Amino acid sequence: MRMETVDSSRTPIKVPEGWGSIEEVVNAPLVDVAPDSWWISVIFLWLTLLIWIGITIPTMCCSCLFVTYLIGCCDNSCSILFSVLGSVKCGRSLFLAPNIYKGWLSILWAFLINGATRLRLFKWEWEAFGKGDYWYHGEGVWCWTYEHVNKIMKGVQMRKSAFGCVQAPVPDLFASDILVFLPNTPGESEWKAVRWAMHSVLFVEAEKRVKNLPAKLTQYWKDPTLTALNDASFLQLIIAKSVFWVLFDVWLDDDDGGIIAQWTTAAKTAIFPRLVQRFAFNLLINRMKSLRVNTVNIVEKHNLYAKFYEMNDLLPDKFKRTPVVKLCDEIMYILDFAGVNGVVASATTCVAFLQNQKPGESDAANIDLSKYPTEADMAAIYKRNPSNYIKEAGRIDPPVTSATSSLAEEQTLSLAGQERTFEAGTLNQYVLSMANRDTQIFKDPSVFDPNRSELNKALTWNGAFGDQTREEEEKDYPRICPGRYLAIDVVTAVINHAIGNSGA
Repeated sequence: MRMETVDSSRTPIKVPEGWGSIEEVVNAPLVDVAPDSWWISVIFLWLTLLIWIGITIPTMCCSCLFVTYLIGCCDNSCSILFSVLGSVKCGRSLFLAPNIYKGWLSILWAFLINGATRLRLFKWEWEAFGKGDYWYHGEGVWCWTYEHVNKIMKGVQMRKSAFGCVQAPVPDLFASDILVFLPNTPGESEWKAVRWAMHSVLFVEAEKRVKNLPAKLTQYWKDPTLTALNDASFLQLIIAKSVFWVLFDVWLDDDDGGIIAQWTTAAKTAIFPRLVQRFAFNLLINRMKSLRVNTVNIVEKHNLYAKFYEMNDLLPDKFKRTPVVKLCDEIMYILDFAGVNGVVASATTCVAFLQNQKPGESDAANIDLSKYPTEADMAAIYKRNPSNYIKEAGRIDPPVTSATSSLAEEQTLSLAGQERTFEAGTLNQYVLSMANRDTQIFKDPSVFDPNRSELNKALTWNGAFGDQTREEEEKDYPRICPGRYLAIDVVTAVINHAIGNSGA
């Protein structure tokens, strides 16, 4: 495989007034550190770790104990108090930190016994909680049915700085005020303003530029093969370079492209809450901070300041960022964390399926590729309609498995046969990976079939595709991924180049 790098050097210019320092942004004061994540709690956890391991190991074979550690064993208030749920209801008090140790270690063991696969973990937890509509994990309730998930996606989501149904570490691991943390309230909202600015400045031109991506790939990747994409680092690199070029009209060299590609690995560490991050001496947080700095440095290196000043100027005064580099950090975070990472995940699944293989992190036991038993069969159905192939691969193995919102009003829910009341604002994770397999909607949901009639009902990109226009799709699903079509186009371009399907 021979590759040539297209020179992407630009003449540097003076940093514009009001740009600011990315180092100051990532090192700003921490926001809302829960008492059970204070350093005194971390030190205590280190000193007593073997105790908590001994207490929680039995949950690997006793799901009842798992449930008890998370929500208590009965409706008795004393029982609830000594669970994760009790700790959360008490504001995650320092004195109730052992509840968090037990609960989160139990979730870790469940994750490991399920092959470190998120979808398998979710299904295991759902079964542990009685196979109902809800279960508990992290700091809130999780729902999975197509009906529930679809309703949430179509409505107002009161988002918070939370990820994986746990308070997110900001502004060090996560940039503050990123789109996925902002609520989409009616009328004028910060979420709507930032999303519209990003659409106006980046996505309009990107949708035109993506049509020329095949030519860029031909210039860069001289001897393409599908098997070359089995090299995860190369696939991540070529996707990172492609996404950046589509958005910014800059074809990065391999060094800069390699930095953007690092977001794929970094995103996997974001599931760990601050207590775990501090337990690991903030090593993962510091790597993320360095990656954010390096990413903004690439923007500065290629004189892309104007894009972010333009977006900032489009925001109402009350939403403008000061300094402007803060907006750059927020936008680049979401484009790389969600965009690059999501496109890489989608491409990884498609490349594996085309070789009749299953991705390493997938729920392999519940993916049925028998409808297309040979690589020739897979290639044929892909070439017939690449977009449908990518959509179905995403339905059965979604790039994003779930997302965090919060309850709009107080609700009493049944969890493992126990009634629990949750106040408005309680974190609520909706599991689109399970909704995409709901047998009420999808026939034989484990079977990979790009020709299935209900294909466009899949919620893979945080909303369903339809026969209507893109604008109407976004009206039905206000938080649907704005780059969903770009993602499909980039994956199509890379795979077409790899298999010589230029006529597709």
